[in-house]
Amino acid sequence: LMWASAALGVVGVIVLLFSKNSIRSAVLKKNPSYDTDKLNTVVNAAVVTDVVGALLFVVLYVWLSRQLLKGRNWARMTALVFAGLGVLFGLLSLANPTAAATRVLELVTVVIDLGIIYFLVQKPSVQFFRPLR
Repeated sequence: LMWASAALGVVGVIVLLFSKNSIRSAVLKKNPSYDTDKLNTVVNAAVVTDVVGALLFVVLYVWLSRQLLKGRNWARMTALVFAGLGVLFGLLSLANPTAAATRVLELVTVVIDLGIIYFLVQKPSVQFFRPLR
């Protein structure tokens, strides 16, 4: 599921790049006094920040999933925290206006994060990560 979440992160970057005009419209609607230069600066900064953040997320999730396969309990705890935060922020993002494709990706990501949490707290998973004595 973590690989699926990372793949959705890549899809999210692509959707973000194609929804730049929607971002521009939303910024202009909230800030009608912005001139073209300021509007472009704000939109480009938002897009670059989101793309960098999403790519860092993808790299982190891929690396973390590899650590989970090695049975690292700290990776399990970290994945639980990240998935929990993903659910929280995903649900909070529902309050923000956004493009339909972005909304669908957010909901799918929340479901995947819930699945990650579910599987990582199951008894076989807990036993897999239990250190040998």
